[in-house]
Amino acid sequence: MASPSHVAHPRIFLSGGAHRVLKTSTNRTRPLVYNRVPKAASTSMIVVLQRLARRNHFGVTSAPAMQYWPRLTELRARLESLRPDHCYINHCSTLDDSRRQWLWINIVREPLAHYESLHYWERRGLRERARLQKRDPVCGCAHLELAPCLSVRLQRKCPIRLWQQRNLFCVPDASWAAHENGPPPCSVEEALQIVQQQYLLVGLAEEFDVTLRALEALLPRYFAGASQMLADGPIAANVGSSKAATRSAAKNLTRQYIEHVLVHNATNYAGERLFYEGVRRVFREKLAEASLHSRAFLS
Repeated sequence: MASPSHVAHPRIFLSGGAHRVLKTSTNRTRPLVYNRVPKAASTSMIVVLQRLARRNHFGVTSAPAMQYWPRLTELRARLESLRPDHCYINHCSTLDDSRRQWLWINIVREPLAHYESLHYWERRGLRERARLQKRDPVCGCAHLELAPCLSVRLQRKCPIRLWQQRNLFCVPDASWAAHENGPPPCSVEEALQIVQQQYLLVGLAEEFDVTLRALEALLPRYFAGASQMLADGPIAANVGSSKAATRSAAKNLTRQYIEHVLVHNATNYAGERLFYEGVRRVFREKLAEASLHSRAFLS
C-alpha cells in the first residue's frame, strides 16, 4: 500500500542532484543486511544489533567464523529466505539489489588506522603469529610491531598493500560469482556509486556514535533505542578507539613514520583514500539532508 501523500519522508540527496526518498512504511518490512567490513567497529555493531533485537523484536542471523564470505549463490539464497524484520550479518559481498529487496548498511574505517588494526589482529596470539610465520617467513614479520615490520618490508622489497574496504561494495558479475566466494575488485567510482544508490547508510568507525544516531533516525524499526544505549555507557571496549594504537604505544615520530611509509609505498593507498573520502562525503550529505547535523545530534 502506498504511504499517505501528506507524510514527509526524509530525502537523501546523491551526487549530481539526484535523490531518493526513504519511506519508512517500506523500510519497516524489508530485511536488513549488514555485510560488515572487518576491523571497522563491526564487533561493536553486532553487540548493538543483538541488544536492539531484544528491544525492538526483530530477528538476527550472525554468521559464525567458518561461514564468512559465502559463495554468491549461497548468499542470495540466504538473503531471499529472510523474513521481514530480520537482520543478516556477515563478511560478504554486495548483491545486485535493483528490486530493493533488502536494506543495506555498513561501516568503513580510515585506511591507515584500518591497516594498523589488521596488523595487530593478525598477530593477536601465539597461534596466529606461528601461522603467519609459516605462511610468509620473508615478509610476514609475525613477531614485529608495525613500524619495524614496515622497515623490514621495505628492506626486503616486499609489497605493501592496504586491505581494500571498497571491494565489499562491488557487485560481482556472473563469471566472478561462478568461481569465487570473496568480494570482487572494482573501481573507486563503481564502489561509490553502489554506496550512493544501494546503501541506506555507510557510517564511519571514527564516528560510531553519530553513525548509530543516524541509523536510529533513518531506520527506527531496527535502531530505535540506540541513543539510549549510547547514553547508558560504552557499548564495547573498542568503540571509538584504536586498540592497535594503544598496544603499539607509538610515539609521534613513529606514527609519522608509519603514515609516511603507507602513504608513499602502499600500492593501493590513493584508491582507498579516495574511496574513504567519498564515503565520508556521502555520509555528511545524508546527515545534513536528514537534519542530523545539529549540535544536539552530534553531542
